Amino acid sequence: MVFHLFPNPFLGGAPSEPSASRTGGSWLGSPLIMEEVPLMEVVPRLPRFQRKPLENPSPGEHPTRANPYYDLVVRLPVPDDPVSVPVGIVSTTYQLIQHHEVVEAVVEALGTFRAYRPSSPVRLTMSRFGERMLLSLPLEEEALDPGDGLLLVPTVDCVNSVDGSTCFSLTLVWLRLVCSNGLVLREEWQLYRRRHLRGLDVAEIREVLEKRLAGITADRETFNRWLDTPLTLERVASWVDKVLRHRWGYHAAARAHHILTTGQDGEVITRPNGKPPSAASLRAGGEVPGMDVGTPLTLYTVAQVLAWIASRRSNVQERLEWRKQIGSLLRDLEAARA
Repeated sequence: MVFHLFPNPFLGGAPSEPSASRTGGSWLGSPLIMEEVPLMEVVPRLPRFQRKPLENPSPGEHPTRANPYYDLVVRLPVPDDPVSVPVGIVSTTYQLIQHHEVVEAVVEALGTFRAYRPSSPVRLTMSRFGERMLLSLPLEEEALDPGDGLLLVPTVDCVNSVDGSTCFSLTLVWLRLVCSNGLVLREEWQLYRRRHLRGLDVAEIREVLEKRLAGITADRETFNRWLDTPLTLERVASWVDKVLRHRWGYHAAARAHHILTTGQDGEVITRPNGKPPSAASLRAGGEVPGMDVGTPLTLYTVAQVLAWIASRRSNVQERLEWRKQIGSLLRDLEAARA
């Protein structure tokens, strides 16, 4: 099934329901809420947070006092949950950066050299109580057709947390619209990574965004090189069994080999004792969009298979970590000898 990540059904000025709102997967143990909404509707959907002294509200018979080193972070009431909910404990030196501050700063910085309309559709992912947020802003005008009609769109991913579980960061990800695959090309995968020790600097964000977006041309050249680099199944199997197995584990390596040879994802049902992932037996789990085993195998094909597997990790944190490894994995395969 073709699933277009950024449909644009938002016509008219009235607030709309999100085009997709679903739960599934987790982020550091918390269930997910994912929505596709117009940019103008993101900030009103973001919860607000407040820090309070970390203390026992019911002292009982023994006197208590607030902890002088830590504060409690509380999500304030929201329309569908009109109560306050504690979401984390942070150091008293921690700089609480609200999600809406991040969105406003990034959109302001990006607006210097990319026109974003209020109706532009974006993807918002949050943990159940909103303590962690991932906002994906597609740069559709920079979309790349690698020759198969399945567009790749550079997308700015903004990550923020209010509980200290993740740093504020920006990453440029290339998303494949047909199946929401995402990959990061460069080792310096994050444009910007800032611990919550001071406030946001829009000028600094603008500078790093401008520098990385200027590298989109180089990214296109990388994709073209991958498309022009043929591979043999023997060479790929050797890389799967040695490199990919070491980095991503037996099951992911076996899935990658299965997809490349059959066009279908799968689940390992037999792990031959002492045998490599390329020899495992898998139960077919459905076709992978864009995979045509009748076409020549290239580095680009392998890149999309890795992006598919990374994008299917149920834990958002793992998904982000695996994405950033794809570029280096491809370089290892490119350098390998058959």
